[in-house]
Amino acid sequence: MSEVYDELKEYNPKAMIIDDFEVAYLGYSNDGKAVYDFYTMLDLVIEGIYDDTEEEITEDEAFSEAYSHLEMNIINAYVGEFTPIIMYKEIHD
Repeated sequence: MSEVYDELKEYNPKAMIIDDFEVAYLGYSNDGKAVYDFYTMLDLVIEGIYDDTEEEITEDEAFSEAYSHLEMNIINAYVGEFTPIIMYKEIHD
């Protein structure tokens, strides 16, 4: 497991983490749940789509596919009491 999660695992050994999304990890909540940034996760999945496909794919298609993947497999997944929190950071100019 990545060192990124060391403090979380010390605080709550039962905390659930999302594999391959260390870059999107922001920290943890006071009740010991990992917190991730949705938009960073989305960027990572989009990058993976571009890396894994040999076909031409538009930006809109990659976005749609990535969003669907996150929504179906991560955001709406409940894996118990310590299911990670997905945060939507607001971007202000």
